[in-house]
Amino acid sequence: MRAKHKKTRKQKILADYRRNVYTLETSISPLPSPKLNMVLSEVAINPNSQSYSYVLKDVLKTGLLTLSIVVGELVLYFLFKNHIIAIPRISY
Repeated sequence: MRAKHKKTRKQKILADYRRNVYTLETSISPLPSPKLNMVLSEVAINPNSQSYSYVLKDVLKTGLLTLSIVVGELVLYFLFKNHIIAIPRISY
């Protein structure tokens, strides 16, 4: 049995938009008129116009984590190089 594919944020926004358009069409009139189609085409949502405020936070967290890993590696390098700490049975 295969796992169900998760929808992306973009797919969810488009599905919600389609649902809203469908309910708008059915609640206004049972037969869509040409005017309604023009209004709906003008109201169309651009899915690429969303805010990406979370990206800055994610990049900042990733940068800080990467920096801390690099600093930790440098500290270990100097500790091993100056023989301040040693690992038994390993010569370097």
